[in-house]
Amino acid sequence: MRGKAVCRRLLSALFCAALLCALGVPARAEGEEDGVIVSPCVQYLQAKDQMRRCEFYAAARSFSAILGYRDSERQLELCRERLEMQELYTGPYYLTEARWIDDFDGGSLYYCDEGAAYVPFTVDEDTRTLLYFAGGAGEMLLYISGVYEYLEKNQPNALILFYYTSGFPLYEKSLPQAGRILKELALEAGIWIHDLAVVGSSSGAYTALHAASSLYTACGLPVSCVLSLDAGGDLDLPYPLTAEERRVIVDNGTRIYLFEGPGVGMEVEQIRDMVLSGVHVWVVECREYDHDSISKNAYRHALFSWAVGEYEELDPKHYTLVPMTGAEQEKNR
Repeated sequence: MRGKAVCRRLLSALFCAALLCALGVPARAEGEEDGVIVSPCVQYLQAKDQMRRCEFYAAARSFSAILGYRDSERQLELCRERLEMQELYTGPYYLTEARWIDDFDGGSLYYCDEGAAYVPFTVDEDTRTLLYFAGGAGEMLLYISGVYEYLEKNQPNALILFYYTSGFPLYEKSLPQAGRILKELALEAGIWIHDLAVVGSSSGAYTALHAASSLYTACGLPVSCVLSLDAGGDLDLPYPLTAEERRVIVDNGTRIYLFEGPGVGMEVEQIRDMVLSGVHVWVVECREYDHDSISKNAYRHALFSWAVGEYEELDPKHYTLVPMTGAEQEKNR
């Protein structure tokens, strides 16, 4: 097994050298920056910042110097993929006049095959990304009037893909597809996907929970947080997160927020499994906790803006955050 691991490292190094040569990126001694030795942790963070600024040649060089540290190989592959997409890019597919739906104060809404995409008029390295899965099981369950209500009152600095459907139970197909669309939208908008938030309502909440792992394993996109809107007591019934999915969520530091009515906590098996696996979980107690209100209040109370970091706190008149911890488990024994 050790021999195979060494071979993989050698093959990866050879691949990176060939890639950098093809890109015309000059070589640099590992861990060296202008004659100063830099730790892999610092280089990794610098490379991630370079990706945020869409400096993919520089990021590729940085990641190539620290292969074997964290997921540098995976990040280098993302740089390679984006550079290839830029090389082949001939013009927008989604962000066109033919797909334009409407303008708002902060940006435009476009038809996007599987959903509707909102793109700010002005984007920069701080522009974040959000993916939303509607509830229900039909072909068109997105609450369009809610999307309008949200965008008319808010100007999020975020690229948002509102999926028409829940993506459930075919999430194994829906999530790679959503990741592909996000990458194509990011290319057309001139940004990179970072601090990705995923929100899901009702049955879409299950898709959102699995997205915390699958968007990374299938597409290389780490998820910063997931908002699950009223999956309710069914959280521990259909399609629970596997141990491997929970491991990926822990490794990426993904935060899970479960918006529920009263009485949902560590007694729910899937919540307990996540917490005991090391996942950061909060139950968000909703003042209005009928099924319809929990989902629709995401638009009314701008939960999408909170998910992408534009508000530090949820409105305490409507929501209370309760962290799920080992102590919480003891209380529920």
